Amino acid sequence: MRANAIEALGAMSYREAVEPLYNHLVALQAGGSGNYAPHVHIYNGRQRSYVQDFDVEVASGAAVADPIINILIEGSVLDVAVIGSTEYVVANERAAVRRALAKLTGANPGETTVAWQRWWKEHGAEWQAGASPPKTPTTPAGQG
Repeated sequence: MRANAIEALGAMSYREAVEPLYNHLVALQAGGSGNYAPHVHIYNGRQRSYVQDFDVEVASGAAVADPIINILIEGSVLDVAVIGSTEYVVANERAAVRRALAKLTGANPGETTVAWQRWWKEHGAEWQAGASPPKTPTTPAGQG
């Protein structure tokens, strides 16, 4: 689904898509989520209520004892994290982002994310959202 969206952005010639596509490419290279594995916490236990004490009130010669209820909690909390994922889909997605960036910018600095990072440092200001379009492509297609 994301690969189709990336290809569509490249085909539609939206120059505003260059900066978000570049940022997505860099995030994919870094692991996509800031190197933080998703976590889930599971609680397995039980709760027991018991009468802890009585609140005694004496009025007009009569005594009323209201029970004070407390809860005893016992159990364990398990922390589970993802320790692995498939890299194949991410590699295809990175390739799709690089193709879309090449279509949008007319540039082809290379087939690696690092090459696109070098290109962005040099030409990124021209392609940030809201910047006026460059007169010619910044790197001829096919060179890199």
